[in-house]
Order: sequence, then C-alpha cells, then structure tokens
Amino acid sequence: MKKRIISAAICLSMCLAAITGCAGEESSAAATGTVPPAATSSSEPGSVTEKPSETTDAPETTAPSGEETASPETTSSAPDAPEEASKLTPLVYEITTEDGVKVTLVPAMHTLKEDCVPLPAVITDALDEADLLAVECNVSNTLTNYALQLKQIKLMYYEDGDNIENHIDPEVCKKATEFANEFGTNLSLFKTSRPWVWVSLLENLVVTELGLSSDYGVDNLLTARAQEAGKEIYELESAEDQLNMFTGIPDKVMEALISGYTVQTKDQVIKEMESTFEAWCRGDSAYFEDGADIEKIKQKAEKMGSPMTEEEVSLLESYNKVMLFDRNIGMKDGIIKLMKSGKKNIVVSVGSSHFFTEKGILKLLEKEGYTVKKVSPAE
Repeated sequence: MKKRIISAAICLSMCLAAITGCAGEESSAAATGTVPPAATSSSEPGSVTEKPSETTDAPETTAPSGEETASPETTSSAPDAPEEASKLTPLVYEITTEDGVKVTLVPAMHTLKEDCVPLPAVITDALDEADLLAVECNVSNTLTNYALQLKQIKLMYYEDGDNIENHIDPEVCKKATEFANEFGTNLSLFKTSRPWVWVSLLENLVVTELGLSSDYGVDNLLTARAQEAGKEIYELESAEDQLNMFTGIPDKVMEALISGYTVQTKDQVIKEMESTFEAWCRGDSAYFEDGADIEKIKQKAEKMGSPMTEEEVSLLESYNKVMLFDRNIGMKDGIIKLMKSGKKNIVVSVGSSHFFTEKGILKLLEKEGYTVKKVSPAE
C-alpha cells in the first residue's frame, strides 16, 4: 500500500499549495492510484517560512512545502513557449444548458513546467470569452489574509515540547528523513512540525526535482489571466475551510502518506509524479479515473502481487471521502449555482482528480440532468 499511498500524498501537497499558498499540488490517491497520494507541493504566494525545530542556521524552507513560491504577478509574466505548449492536449469538457449558459470545465494540475506556458488555446480562448472564472480557491486573496496566515503557522507546529515522533512511527520518520537526505534536505530539523507539513515538504522535493512549479499551475495561470482582464473570480471553497480540512486529516492517514516515500527509491517516486504530469499533458482521463477508483486500485495491487490489507483499503476510503468525494458534491452544487446566477459563459477549473469516477464532478452533473461533452483531446 505504501506505493499507492504516495500518490495520495502528492495530491494533498498540491492542494495545500494551490489553496493556502503554503503547500503542494494534487495528485491524490484518486489521481495516481495510490493510497491517499500526497499532495501537491508548491509554495505559492503568501507562503510562510518554515522554521527548523532544532537549529537556527538551517536553510529556510517554505511552509508546508510544495513547489516553488508562486504569485499571480509571477505567473502572468511567465515566458511563452507556444511551440511546446501547442503539444499539450489536456482534458476539457463543456456544458451548454437550454437557457444558453455555457460552462467550460478544465481539470487542472496545480503545478506544471515552464514550457507548458502559455496554456493551449482551447483553455485560454474559453477564459477570454467567459464572464467568470471559478476555481477551488483564489490564492491571491491569501496574500493579505493575515489572520489565516497566523492560523496556518499555529497549525504547523506542536506545542509544549511535543514532536512528530509522538504521533508518527519513529521508524517511518527516520526513513522519511533518509529519503529527504537524497535531495539534500534534513527533515530532522522539522521534528516539531506536524505530519501535514512533512507530507508537503516531501512532495515539494519531488516536484522541484521534476521542474514543476505552482507558478505555472493551471489555476494560477487562469487566475492571473482573469485578473488582468478584470473578470470575476469565484471561489468554490474557502481557503480557511481547506486549511481546516487538510490539517484535520488523522495521523494514521498522514503516517501512511509519509510511508509512501519510504518504500520506494527516489527515482521511483519521481517517476510516479512524472506519470501524473504526463497524463495531464496528454489528456488521459483513464489514468485519473483509475486513480480514484478503489476497486481498480485493489485489482492492480493484487496483479502486482501486493494485495491491499483491510486497513489500507479503509485508509484509502477515508482519504478519498474527505479529500475528493465530499468536496466533489460541494463543487457540483457551486457550479449549478453559478449556472443559475445569470452568468452566460463560465470557466471552471479545479484539480483533475475531482472530475472522475461515479462520484466525480462530471457524473454528478450528469445525474442532475446536464449533458457533458468532451472538447479536448479531440476524438
């Protein structure tokens, strides 16, 4: 299950970065087919500097970690690479209602490479024509939300001499530290940091190694473009709610996420993240569908000769429910609310793993009577 869990960790970090401006991306067990993939790492605007727990001369690291620091300003000025970007065929869907409302649905990856900029015209043209952009969370708003930043800092650390080894198996912490050492980072300096910070830090190491950055994440790029054009930006979730959700994940699940980095080699972990990135670039819906389908994950594990235990299945189910399925319902309701708000042209972009399986946004919208059409990649 360790390998399956690492995917979840990737997902969690990405979300952290994209949402709170302090941590990672979104690959998700759902997205990669591992147990709750760790998240997305990618420190974005407003990220807080993580302080080492044992020494004062350690190099600074961005708060929960994730990818490099990103900001709307940085994003919008990213250099163009039309030749490379034109090769991308990401997934894009569309809904047109009887009332003439058009909704373009863009499954996002919160961290991409610089040569993915600009995004393909199928995405940017849709936004240019839209009245409103809906995203998980507008990270730029966190830049001046000092109350939220202070809350985040408080949730990052243990108090009264407590440390992570009292909550996570010390052996898991040791192995995670050894993994981080391969990237030149000393996790032992972060013993007073909570598990979610470790997950984000680990994810950030992998994301950075691959050259991925939240600066070029789909949601950041679209938000910057919408802001420049003076378009309305709607948040489907609040930054505070997301922070509470991430930091409220049980230690047992967090331990499983951290363990995902301890049972694979550095190259294996990097390859897994790269597979998620490549799947997004080619618009591989089956990859994300399989990654969020617990039954398919179980079948794959059996074929690989490492069947999941009941505990592993339970952890994965708990993770997917909190990180994906419950949120999908809220996102679906938000999209329908926008369609009935009087807006005629809307672009919605949230993490890719939220769209698929019977509990994904696409199926939920279809069950509400809407017809979803695939726009990209072309059939």
